[in-house]
Amino acid sequence: MCGSSIPKNQETAVIDIPRQVLHTVMVMYPNAIDIEWEKDRKGNFEAEFTSDGKEVELIINNGGDIVRSEVHIKEAELPPNILDSLERKGSMRIARALEIKEDQMVNYYVIALTPTERLKLTYDKSGKLISESKVDRNKKPLVRISLPASGISSYERKWELPFILTEISGFTFINTSTIACIQDELGVIYLYDLAKSAIIREIPFAQAGDFEGITLVGNELWTLRSDGLLYQINNYQDEQPQVKEYPITLSSPQNFEGLCFDRANNRLLIVPREFDTSDPTKKGVYSFNVKEKEFSTKPIFNLDLNHSVFSSLSKKSKSAVLMPSEIAIHPVTSKIYITDARNAQVLIVNSKGEIEKLISLNRNIFVKTEGIFFNQEGEMFLSNEGKKQNANLILMGRGIE
Repeated sequence: MCGSSIPKNQETAVIDIPRQVLHTVMVMYPNAIDIEWEKDRKGNFEAEFTSDGKEVELIINNGGDIVRSEVHIKEAELPPNILDSLERKGSMRIARALEIKEDQMVNYYVIALTPTERLKLTYDKSGKLISESKVDRNKKPLVRISLPASGISSYERKWELPFILTEISGFTFINTSTIACIQDELGVIYLYDLAKSAIIREIPFAQAGDFEGITLVGNELWTLRSDGLLYQINNYQDEQPQVKEYPITLSSPQNFEGLCFDRANNRLLIVPREFDTSDPTKKGVYSFNVKEKEFSTKPIFNLDLNHSVFSSLSKKSKSAVLMPSEIAIHPVTSKIYITDARNAQVLIVNSKGEIEKLISLNRNIFVKTEGIFFNQEGEMFLSNEGKKQNANLILMGRGIE
């Protein structure tokens, strides 16, 4: 039985975590945030969290020993001999790299993209290629049937997205028939034509990274990286767009998830995923002044996590009842909508941040709702990552109230 506690900004699921298991995480990763716990069939404890901007997955036995670890690393952190091997393979982008430790062995897992293929490569620490597999980048994953789930399941139309957008994390409308999409592996904007149901252009703007939000401001596209870096892409239609970067920070490391343009106040709204204030019952929504290029560390409002709409989620810690994945403003009502992919829900608040409604989504349809946007007519669109089914874009119609 767990006899110790973890910091306020960390969460445990409803399972008993032994003291020595918690101690291992706290000692090895003192800056761990947003911890999720599971127990595997062998009785080991699985912990997933973010530490110093890196995603970490651990398997820990009852004695507190780490059985296996996976740490997401940057391309530059790969050993030089592996980088040389990748370079010899020809032109490709590194989408994801992991350092994997198990049974006193260290291997590196790399996902790389060529213009036509997605490669999965495993190297040992000496740089020797252990395994390699390839798939067509345009191939779509198989649709799997899930068990019944509660929540809203109706919609007006659905677009199944190409394989490259399996991990779509945000989108915004460019015009009435074109959306700009990002996914959480590459610094690339994908222009998707709704009428053609196809990607019509790719716009590279940054190195590989975990990108979570995108929005249109006049003739500029803005994107948000999860570690707190904003990208301003000017002249995005040109062959060589102009890109500027603006770092944003809070008092503790965060996963920034939501980004939208608040036209009425000429500012970007930004929302972190996990706990971000000194009070675990409040979650802040922040702003970035587009004209002055300044980020305010003081939230424009705090969401009250003690509100009665979260009562059905009372079994969770207060900071876990709302884990934002995206934010959008309704063009007619000016209400603010915040999606929560983890809890399969959408929170509706007014412009003052006062909570009005919490709507549950059917997990079989809305597998992982990472994106939300309203067109000028007030029609709501939601995007879902491809997990148990294809990634998709869903037209909900004129809201879900």
